[in-house]
Formats: sequence, C-alpha cells, structure tokens
Amino acid sequence: MANPINEQPLDYQCDNGTRFKATRKDMAEGLEIIKPAGIAELAFAQDMFEFGWYFTSEIQAKLSAFRGFNFTQYATIKTRGQ
Repeated sequence: MANPINEQPLDYQCDNGTRFKATRKDMAEGLEIIKPAGIAELAFAQDMFEFGWYFTSEIQAKLSAFRGFNFTQYATIKTRGQ
C-alpha cells in the first residue's frame, strides 16, 4: 500500500445529522459520536448503519491496519443543539 491513511483525521456526517469524528481514520484513539438533539431512534439507527457502510466501503481498505470495531473505544455519545 503506497499511502495508508491511518493517521488522517476522520470526520463524517450522516444524512440524518449524526456526526462521527476521530483523530485517526483507523480509530485507534477512539471514535466520538455526536448525536443531534431530538433525532428519532430510527434515524439514529440509520446513521449508525450508514457510518458502518461508509467506513467499511470507503476507508477500511485504505488503512495499513485496523484492529476491528470490537477494539474501538467509543467516546460518550454527545447531543448537540440542546
């Protein structure tokens, strides 16, 4: 792999407004999930699925290594807009 993107920051906003941020694209230092105020549970679930799809289809293959979602530390889910 010529240029792994592990150390680049990750910042992705889903269609329903949930935002996923990490200091590294391999999420080695954790993942922060910013949940919009008042989002319906179904919309939040859709955003979680959308991020999983985005990460596995667009990011994972470009990493030099990824320990897996089971080893990712998820930061406190925050709610913005309150």
